[in-house]
Amino acid sequence: MPEVLVIGGGVSGCACAAVLASKGIEVTVVNGALDGIGHPAYGPVVRAGNGGWQRIVEILQKLPPILRNVWIDAATVPETAAASIAGIGFEHGLVPGEEAFLVVDRRFVSVEAKRNLETMPGLRFRQGLAEAVTVVRDAGAGNRSRVAVETAFGEVFEGDAIVVAVGLALGGRVHVGRDVLPGGRYGETPADGLKVSLEELGAEFVESRVDVGPRFCGTRVWRGGDSAYSGGDQAAVDLGEGIRRAGTVGLRAVLDWEAVRVGSDRRESGHGEGPDGDVCGDPVVGFDTRRIPGNAWSDDFPESPYSIEDLRMREVVLGRGVEDEGEPLLTPDGVATGEVHARCGAVNVVAALKGDGRGGRDRGGSAGAGTVGPVASRLEHHVVGLKVTNIGKDGRLQAPGGAGGLIWVAGRAGGAGDYLASLASGVTVADGIAGWLTTGATRDEAVGWA
Repeated sequence: MPEVLVIGGGVSGCACAAVLASKGIEVTVVNGALDGIGHPAYGPVVRAGNGGWQRIVEILQKLPPILRNVWIDAATVPETAAASIAGIGFEHGLVPGEEAFLVVDRRFVSVEAKRNLETMPGLRFRQGLAEAVTVVRDAGAGNRSRVAVETAFGEVFEGDAIVVAVGLALGGRVHVGRDVLPGGRYGETPADGLKVSLEELGAEFVESRVDVGPRFCGTRVWRGGDSAYSGGDQAAVDLGEGIRRAGTVGLRAVLDWEAVRVGSDRRESGHGEGPDGDVCGDPVVGFDTRRIPGNAWSDDFPESPYSIEDLRMREVVLGRGVEDEGEPLLTPDGVATGEVHARCGAVNVVAALKGDGRGGRDRGGSAGAGTVGPVASRLEHHVVGLKVTNIGKDGRLQAPGGAGGLIWVAGRAGGAGDYLASLASGVTVADGIAGWLTTGATRDEAVGWA
């Protein structure tokens, strides 16, 4: 049976692995940290861009139900957006053409994606920092070519194809204020060795940047989310009551179920049976009780990663105080111990966050800074890394001499600009590999050795 190696278990890597496994292809996902599998690293906002809600629907539909359900369960939408999707109209100030976006519980996505994907036959996760990729001829397999990945500790994995899905970790640097940290995601190790190896195989690169913006807790959300933000006073939007309502409106309750069917769900009784999770006859509609504030949390699905009370105490420690006893926090991990924080009002959010120009290492001092406002961390957070440019539409590396014929690139490493593009890229690459494996072409032909 053919086997594919996926380097990187982020958004695109998990999507690619899930699609491959659903097609009966053996998949090994190699990631530097197994507790970060599937984690959306660049903020909780999933933007639809010009495609609007239809883009969200179409891309979610491409995912296998076992992964699609995770994103649906993790997502909430503002009250006005929920009304728009449900076809209620443009009440409450919603105007035609307003940007479509979701807010997801990123830790929930990570925990549930790993939990679900581990149940897929033929899919396994392995911890390791990929340092080198080589294309070799396997004399024991009829003189066919194979591809191998070597980790920093010398472990070697072999397969019929490799997917590079390491985000911006190729030469990546994380900028937070004046601090510059190595890596493509906050707190992770860069893939510099992998970059050198790919370069030797003929990969070509160009610099790419994602402006993440600061993290907020409370009711404000950085509308730039996982893509570039334009700056200015409107960059941070106070969604107010809309987001508080969004805490009780899951995406399941408002999507067009004829377009996005929930499918099988191995985590909830009554929605598919057996180890293979048979597809449900009817879509699941209604609220997910695990995610409604005020409901009891079951032992099977405890609060993640912190309880609301813990987060409320962290706000008190930081000096913000508590205004609304029942107010849920938008981003559970928005306040992290040991990081710099800013407290500012809504009059001039951006100016307040910039403070005295020292990279955000102070409390902002602008008009309105003394009023109650959001607590923010990771000020001016952005990431710069490299993306591979010489790839085809299916993500396949097109290197001189054909040496990259067994190498594919997905997600931000291949130019994806946001979460939805990363999901779509993972699906596209998986479909391309599956098609290639069934064409009958020899692997030597793929790398130009035939």
